[in-house]
Order: sequence, then C-alpha cells, then structure tokens
Amino acid sequence: MGLGLINSGITNEYDPVIGILSEKLEESQDPLLKIGALMGLSFTYAGSAREDLLENISPIILDPDNSIEVQAVASLTIGMVYVGTCNEDAA
Repeated sequence: MGLGLINSGITNEYDPVIGILSEKLEESQDPLLKIGALMGLSFTYAGSAREDLLENISPIILDPDNSIEVQAVASLTIGMVYVGTCNEDAA
C-alpha cells in the first residue's frame, strides 16, 4: 500500500509500480498481501482508466479460490481505477 501511496499521481514511462504489485498478485497465496497490492494499485492508478489493470484484476474477482475479501477489494480497485471516467467497460 505504501508503494501505491508514494507513487500516487506520478507518471513514469517505466511504470515500476504495476510491475512490482502485479507480480505480488500473481505469486502470493496470502490474502493480506493480495489486498495490500490491490490497494496500492488503486492508490497509484485512481482515475487512470487503464485497461491492462482491468484485464489483470478481473480474473481475481471471478476466481472462486480467492476469499470474498480479496474479491471485494479487487472490485473496489477496478472502481478506483475507473473513477470519474464513466467507462461502461469496467462495469
């Protein structure tokens, strides 16, 4: 979460935040680490409407192996990424 807060509103052509936090989402089995990574992504990319994040996070919501808490935070993350954009694809 700290990484997301520090990089909130900062644009970087190399985009290290998505690389680091997406890796944590894929590799970790710990729900708390997944929630932290999702919250970091939501802080960093709020209002950015990045389709790559939608593609990476949507499977987390649909995966029944994830806890309801992880699925809920993943839904909130997509909401934060698309906040204020009126993007119907994120619904």
